Amino acid sequence: IWLPGEDEVRAATAGVLVEVLAQPDEAVSAGAPLLRFEDPGIAERRAVLASQVDELNLQYEALRFRDRTQAAVLLERRAHAEAILAAFDQRAAGLTLQAGLAGRFVLPESRSLLGRFYRQGDLLGYVVPDRTPVVRIVVPQSEVDLVRARTRSVDVRLAFAPELSIPASIGRAVPAAQKDLPSLALSTTDGGDIALGGGAGGPAALARLHRFGAAG
Repeated sequence: IWLPGEDEVRAATAGVLVEVLAQPDEAVSAGAPLLRFEDPGIAERRAVLASQVDELNLQYEALRFRDRTQAAVLLERRAHAEAILAAFDQRAAGLTLQAGLAGRFVLPESRSLLGRFYRQGDLLGYVVPDRTPVVRIVVPQSEVDLVRARTRSVDVRLAFAPELSIPASIGRAVPAAQKDLPSLALSTTDGGDIALGGGAGGPAALARLHRFGAAG
């Protein structure tokens, strides 16, 4: 199932998850706080940097009229310290994750997440909007004409509920064949039936594939 990046809830900075701020499986609004992390090192380092900026300000004020050359050096040092301080402020703000859009907050295995350390970029959950999600379908180039000309019906089955059949229809197709694989779950290494080849930019199939999108 394809979800745009804004639907994903990923750790904005490294830290330990200490609090779930929104109820999983409930509707949230855009910008609503979802998860809170802690990283004591950020607060401690920020305090040191803020103190350095204050000290540089005092030194600059004392020298700005007496020694302009030294004052200019202090200005450069202050600008550098302020840039680092702003970066730490951004990291501190990232310890509280917010919803990128309105939708239903999905947090798999929510009870086991608290107290765990997450790296920046780690995927924790999703905010699923009201719009119908799109299922990505990859078809080998040798079979694409059959799909285009002879498809009569499409049913979607979910891995966690294979007994449930969801009627769908094929929509937008990517016109050009490519070797990029949307997910390793489709490869033979992870239970799929698509053989992997070499690829420097991510998962790549051995043979070229066509992509289709299906929605209910």
